[in-house]
Amino acid sequence: MKQDTKKNALSALLYIVLAIMIVSVVCISVISVAKKARINGEYPSKSTEMSENTSEESNIQSTSQPEENTTDNTQAAETVQQTEETEKNTENSKVDNEIEEILPADFTLPAEGYVSKAYDADMPVYSLTMEDYRIHDGLDIACPIDSEVYSCADGTIESIYEDPLMGYGMTVSHGGGLRSVYLNLSDKRPDNLYEGASVAAGQVIGYVGDSALIECAEVPHLHFTMLLEDETVDALNYIEFEEGTIGAGAFGE
Repeated sequence: MKQDTKKNALSALLYIVLAIMIVSVVCISVISVAKKARINGEYPSKSTEMSENTSEESNIQSTSQPEENTTDNTQAAETVQQTEETEKNTENSKVDNEIEEILPADFTLPAEGYVSKAYDADMPVYSLTMEDYRIHDGLDIACPIDSEVYSCADGTIESIYEDPLMGYGMTVSHGGGLRSVYLNLSDKRPDNLYEGASVAAGQVIGYVGDSALIECAEVPHLHFTMLLEDETVDALNYIEFEEGTIGAGAFGE
């Protein structure tokens, strides 16, 4: 009986030791797994969370910073553009002022008569000769054939020529890019006139003729054109005609 009791006690002790060993192994395994999980990032530590939060904040700051830079760059570009436009307008104003200073101060009528057809560079007007509508780049000043033609301002004779459509003509340069053109002239002119000669405002430079083939059905007239920087302009901007002379009717009525 005593031997059986000792055997049973020994067996119980062995079971207890075995149970303790199993529990120890399980605990060690759990601790090991927890350490690996922390190392692999499955269970981040407080320091890891703090570093991640710091990284997120820096990302947010870096993301918002370019927007501020973009705004600054846009404002800078607008400032540069406004400065360039201001400088350009100032330069254009200086050029206009220089041209005004160069242009003649006094203008006179190129012929004694009335404006039978006005200048219009946008709206075509009817041509009696060609029987169609076309741009009229000058003034037709109605006056009798052989009427005197005057230089409208001081200047230099640039060219004397014969145009196949507009007849005998003369161009006078007045400086500042301004030129006056006299067409439908007769083939006679004062002897002292030649290309390069200086002329004064009101000086006789030619006579009205009927040499313009494409305007031969119109009343006798001087076809007078003004150019500024090679672009036609309305002579009425420079020369004042007497009131009531524009569109007064057919010559001789």
